Amino acid sequence: MLLAAPLGLSAFAFDSFSNPGAALALPERSGTTARISSVATVTAVAFSTDGLKRQEIDAPAEVRIEAASETQIVLRWDARVFEASETAFSYSPSGELRLLSAKKLESGTAVFVVPAGHTTLMPQLRQTVNYPLDLVDDAERCVIELAGVLTNMEIRVTPAQTWGAELLAGWALASGQYVPTFIEVRSVGPGPLPDGLAVEANVSSVSVPDVVAGSELLVQGTSVAGTRTMLSAPVPGGLLASESWKLDVAVDQSRNSVPTLDAVSWVNLVFAPELGVDSRRTGKYSSAPVTPSLTALSDFTELVTA
Repeated sequence: MLLAAPLGLSAFAFDSFSNPGAALALPERSGTTARISSVATVTAVAFSTDGLKRQEIDAPAEVRIEAASETQIVLRWDARVFEASETAFSYSPSGELRLLSAKKLESGTAVFVVPAGHTTLMPQLRQTVNYPLDLVDDAERCVIELAGVLTNMEIRVTPAQTWGAELLAGWALASGQYVPTFIEVRSVGPGPLPDGLAVEANVSSVSVPDVVAGSELLVQGTSVAGTRTMLSAPVPGGLLASESWKLDVAVDQSRNSVPTLDAVSWVNLVFAPELGVDSRRTGKYSSAPVTPSLTALSDFTELVTA
């Protein structure tokens, strides 16, 4: 039996680190030689360790300034949530672009000097609250300092019922097709799994009789061509952290043959979008019998070498 490594879903992308176009407009301040006119933000999401709070932490992606000369900008952030590159970009209204090196860079603080005539600084902040380091208590605001004036980024805190899960599946050959031999969902907390989760298996229609006869998976539909079939089963809610639910599939492996590699079977953990708001982005919601490079497994024919 083959035990496939889970496939990472692209839940992260700009899902956890989102809002690339959001902007914070700032009022004018008299008596200053330099000022921030607006800030475009990105947002990281972190949950509290008890799972009862969801925190959206804004960070600067683009800082627009008005200054008559070379200007120093200080950035501060929660080092548990973000990290920064030692470089940033600045550009002028005429389109001149420069790569800046930080005058100072340490955990949670960076200092950049924007050249005269340049009106935009683009720091390179990356979120670090990625699973399993996505639980943070009392996240701190990002702050921009220019000419002695502090600009505080927003943090939005809302109640949550945080949950997380990892999916694991075993695979074996039956009638020349890879089929799951078990599907396991592990709760990673901090809260229990909600009701409404399900596992879906997409397999070759040829192997459906084997899979359905040996498990609790039920047919949900077939592809237009009839070559692929979707099976599913509900996952019970209420599983606490470290608890697991497992569905065994008793397939007849005595009819094994060389596998056909025209299509890859897979298993997913699925849930409604509203349940995803409080879910941890574990990146372990899928499994398939593929190599680390996401290609189909070998057909096991003998490799002849010189």
